[in-house]
Amino acid sequence: MKLNPKNIKIHVILIILAGFVSIPIVIMLFASFRNGGIQNYIVPFTHPFFARGFFNSTIISVPTVVLAIFIASLTGFALSKLNLIGKEIIFPVFLVALMLPVSAIIIQLFLLIIRFNLINNHLAVILPVVSLTMPFGLLVIKNYMDDIPNDIVEASVLDGCSNFTIYWRIVLPLSLPALAAVTIFTFLNAWNEFLLPLVALRKNDLLPVTKLPTFFLGQFARNYHVFFASFVGITLPVVMVYVLLQKYFIKGLTAGAIKS
Repeated sequence: MKLNPKNIKIHVILIILAGFVSIPIVIMLFASFRNGGIQNYIVPFTHPFFARGFFNSTIISVPTVVLAIFIASLTGFALSKLNLIGKEIIFPVFLVALMLPVSAIIIQLFLLIIRFNLINNHLAVILPVVSLTMPFGLLVIKNYMDDIPNDIVEASVLDGCSNFTIYWRIVLPLSLPALAAVTIFTFLNAWNEFLLPLVALRKNDLLPVTKLPTFFLGQFARNYHVFFASFVGITLPVVMVYVLLQKYFIKGLTAGAIKS
């Protein structure tokens, strides 16, 4: 892209905005290394609760991503490529859940968790997060699949492929950018979920890593550098997932979520 006065202005504005967004991250990193350096990381990272919290967060996040991707992609394929009666109504109904934060329905969720005997069970976190993040995934994936030519689907039908074969072997591989964008979004929500574990998980052995700062608050209240180091540790997995999938991320969002 050639640089011109208009492009230079846009780049300057973006750099300034990126600088403002980066301020909390820079403060967190500098604070985590003060008065102890790498030792500030050794203290929380070697604590038994840290490893257990990471393990619990992984148990919650990975199944959540797999379920949300599978349900959203299968539903998106049906709404995009199959002749379903009333799909013009079904799609907006799914999108209503985009307006429902966890805090707005936490009482109803808690009653359901008790009714299905899911207290102290990771499913009490996995299933609600899947249901709340799936609509965004459906929005991105369905709109991305709309751009896949219907001629490919029709040719596959003539070759004798079933609907699931077309979905699994043809449409899904072509939708990798959208799947990557939804993976990052879902993983971020599942990994950072705080309220549901607070309500549904009562045992320390089951708590995710997002409870780590509050768990350490009493021990390291005076040594806030260790406190910030634990925050950096919590953030690293999300950053790694984004780095691994970033080449698909922007393409998936621009081809899916922005299109209406």
